[in-house]
Amino acid sequence: MNIEKLKLIKEVVGEAIEAAQQSEIQGPINWGDLSCVEVSYCLSDDGQESYIALIEEADPINDEFRAFIANYMLTQSKVQIDRELVIKTEW
Repeated sequence: MNIEKLKLIKEVVGEAIEAAQQSEIQGPINWGDLSCVEVSYCLSDDGQESYIALIEEADPINDEFRAFIANYMLTQSKVQIDRELVIKTEW
């Protein structure tokens, strides 16, 4: 796994967060401190590969926000998402 790709995914998730704020996504979100704090690569024991983006300062059950970020990541062209991308949010 390429560390630079993980950093690029984190950067683009940050852009998605900015776009979410502009689109006035609802739900419990601390927009002032909201950020992607980590992107990791995961290889499970059954061989499945995925990326996990951890965003802090948003409600873990805010489906609208997570869906917006996921959709943004699928439609942007800055970085190719070639594995499952899991968007996790926490306070």
